[in-house]
Amino acid sequence: MDKNNLATKYSDILLGFIYAFIVFFEVMSLSSWHYLHSGFDSPNSKIIVSAFILIFIIGFLKNVKVLNLIIVSLLMALAAFYYIRYHEVGYFIMLLLALCAGMSMDFRQILKIDCTVRIVTILFIAFLSFINFLPIDGNNSSITGSYFTKFVYGFSYPNQLGYLIMIIGIEFVFVCNSMKLNRKFLVLAIAMAAEFYLDYLTGLLGILLFMFLYLWLSLPKYGTNKGNIIILLCLLLIPFFVFISIYVSTKYSSTDPLWNKLNQLMSLRFPIWQYYYNGWGPNLFGNFIDVGSKTIGVVGYGAFDGAFLFFLLKFGAFSLFLIWILVLTVFLTKKEVDNKIALASLLLIIVITGIPETLGFVVAYSSLFSLIGSYLFGENKNINQATIGLREQN
Repeated sequence: MDKNNLATKYSDILLGFIYAFIVFFEVMSLSSWHYLHSGFDSPNSKIIVSAFILIFIIGFLKNVKVLNLIIVSLLMALAAFYYIRYHEVGYFIMLLLALCAGMSMDFRQILKIDCTVRIVTILFIAFLSFINFLPIDGNNSSITGSYFTKFVYGFSYPNQLGYLIMIIGIEFVFVCNSMKLNRKFLVLAIAMAAEFYLDYLTGLLGILLFMFLYLWLSLPKYGTNKGNIIILLCLLLIPFFVFISIYVSTKYSSTDPLWNKLNQLMSLRFPIWQYYYNGWGPNLFGNFIDVGSKTIGVVGYGAFDGAFLFFLLKFGAFSLFLIWILVLTVFLTKKEVDNKIALASLLLIIVITGIPETLGFVVAYSSLFSLIGSYLFGENKNINQATIGLREQN
């Protein structure tokens, strides 16, 4: 093995180790650890920011690409603008950093590391709850200061664990590409049972939808590329869901029986959306909104779920436009088809669950934006076996 190949091998190992650290730290930060012990305070901490930047630097030194440097410079400038504007490292800045880091890594490497480390970290957190180092269950808002606290196996809220399980289920199916279809569906069925136990409807429906999607993907090929069909659907759904979110925020009426029924189905989110929309209207670069879940006297105690409206009001129309452009670029890019199908499937579930939940757009919960960065700008290695057992020409 020559020196260049040896250097590439060691740099890939180092990149994988740093990314694994990021995923571990972020999932640990989602647990109840920081309420009871020091450390793991925030998934948006300076440590994670530094680790993302370090990944890009190592990747750039391994393989110098002028285009990647230009793209990263623009994204970093945008991140700096948002940091200067808001004086915090918010979800959108982390999104940009994950995108940059993904450019330096192989698509399959990200997917495998992300899935593996999330599983191991969740099991570790659950173990800590079984030995009473972290709370295993119960409500205790006096510890967290949050009205919605409901401890579950080391996490502070069931939806945190539930969303992670949904993402892991999707990633697992594409990581274990050689596994038989019936065994993959068995894994998804177990994930659905976990969602049912947690009473997390979004995760339950997300996995169910993915099962139907994957079944369609597993059928004999016909027509145009299935990955592009899914991406095209996402391109249509994103502006549609933004419009629906705005429509609900402006038209919701608590005195209308139909609106109240729909509000019940959406776990009482509509008055919260209306409160934030009326208080901080949409603009290009967002508003200074202190979003929490412990604000007494505020509708919903300040909780604000719903990715499209949240990003529109908090980070501005530009943030959603950039996400849409990224998805469009994925649609237009012709690379490894199996990777596009895996990315498209994860994206579709996150977009659809983005109506009630913001979590899918949060880097700590999924590898989506790192995968987008890798697919668009990284050097992805071809795999010997198709992700879903089929190959199509892109």
